[in-house]
Amino acid sequence: MHKKFIFSDLRAFCNLLQASLFVAVASYISGGSALYGGSPLHTFNEWADLYFDGNASASWDSNIFRDEEDEESDLKYILSPGLELNLGRGLSAYDMTIRTSYDFIRYQENDHLDAENFHISTSGVYRGSRLDLSGRLGYDENQITSGEDTAQRSIIETEDVNGKIDGEYRLSPKFSFGAGAHYYDRDYITGGRDELADWNHLRFPFDLFYKYTPKVDLSAGYTYKTGAVEDYHRGDTLIEGYDTTSHFINVGARGSFFPKLSGFFKVGYRTHDSDDSFEIRNGERTRSNRGSGSDGQIGLDSGLTWNPTLKTTHNLILKRDFGVGGEGTVTEVSRHRLNSSYSLNPRWSASSILGYTLRDYQANGGANRNREDNLYLLGLSLNYTAPDYWRFSGGYRYQDYDSNRRGYSFVSHNFYLTAQFRY
Repeated sequence: MHKKFIFSDLRAFCNLLQASLFVAVASYISGGSALYGGSPLHTFNEWADLYFDGNASASWDSNIFRDEEDEESDLKYILSPGLELNLGRGLSAYDMTIRTSYDFIRYQENDHLDAENFHISTSGVYRGSRLDLSGRLGYDENQITSGEDTAQRSIIETEDVNGKIDGEYRLSPKFSFGAGAHYYDRDYITGGRDELADWNHLRFPFDLFYKYTPKVDLSAGYTYKTGAVEDYHRGDTLIEGYDTTSHFINVGARGSFFPKLSGFFKVGYRTHDSDDSFEIRNGERTRSNRGSGSDGQIGLDSGLTWNPTLKTTHNLILKRDFGVGGEGTVTEVSRHRLNSSYSLNPRWSASSILGYTLRDYQANGGANRNREDNLYLLGLSLNYTAPDYWRFSGGYRYQDYDSNRRGYSFVSHNFYLTAQFRY
C-alpha cells in the first residue's frame, strides 16, 4: 500500500493558518451575540424555545479521493447555519425537538466538489405511567469518502432518509415489553452515472425485559428485518436488484451492571437470506454473484459506558450485522469503536477515538470474490467550552483502509478546526 504523510510543505501550513482565521470569523458573524448571552432566539409562551445553532469548520485532508496510488490533498471549509425548535421543555409528558441545518461546503483547490447539503430531523418522547414512546424522522444529504462506497477519483453524494419509533410498556413491576419499527433508505447521487446500488431496509425489534435487580434488566428478543437492493448499471450491464430478509434471536441485559459500568448488550444468532440477483447484458440474462442465498453468523449489538474516575469516560460500541456494499454486495460487518474523554477542567477536555471495522464480502464470484476490507481509525481532539453555548475543538484523524481488492486501499491524515455556537 502506498503510504505517505503530506504536511511538510510551507503551503499546507499556511492553509491551516488560513483555516483558523476562517473559523474565527465565521463563528463571530454567524453566532451574533451568542458570546454575551445564552437565552433562546425566541420563546413561545412557556412551552417552546427557538435557537440558532450552527458551526464553522475547516479541515485539511491528505487524500480527499481515497486513492491508493495518487494521493491529493486539499483544504475544505464548511459553514452550517441551523435552527432548533424545542417543544414541551419538560413541562408535560410530551417533548419534541425539530432541527434543520444547511451546509455550505467549499474546497480550496477542487472547486468542482463544492456542494450544499441540507439536513432536517424531528425527534420526540412521551412518558406515561406505563407506556414510554420515542421516535425520530430525518433527512440528510452528505458527501461520502469512506472507501466502501467511493468510486475512483470522485466523491459520492448521498441522500439518506431514516425514521424510527420505539415503545416500551410495563406489564408489571418485574416485566416490560418493548417493540419498534426502524426504517433506513440510502440513495447515491452520482450525476446520472447510476454506478452504485441504492438500498433500504425496515427493521422490527421485539424484546421482553425482566427486572433482575433494581438496577439491571435481563432481556430476550427477536428482530425481523426486510430490505431491498435496487438496480444499477456497470458499463453497459444492468445489475438487477434483489430483496433480503434477516432474523436475529438474542438475549441480553441493560442497566447499571457495576458502580462505574452501565449500558446494554444483545448477543445471539443472526441469519440473512437474499433472493436471486441477475445481470442483463446484450439482451442476455445471467445470474449475478452479489451474495445471493442464505448465511448466518453470531450477532452482536452493544453500547457500554465506563467511568473509572469523575473526569474520565469511556464508551465502547460493538456491532456485528449484515450490510450492503456500494455495488450491492452482501457483507458481514463487524464494528468496534472506543470513544474516550477526559475533563481537564470545566472548560477544557480531551477526547480520542479508536475504531476497527471488518467488511467481509459474500460475493461468490467477480471482483468482490473473497474480498475483505479492514478499516483502522484513530482520532485525537482538544475541546474548549466557552460561556453561553460556545464550543471550539481541534484535532487529528487517521484512517487506514486495507482491502485485498486492488485499488481500494488508502491512507488519509486529517487535521480540523471547528467552532460550534448556539443562541
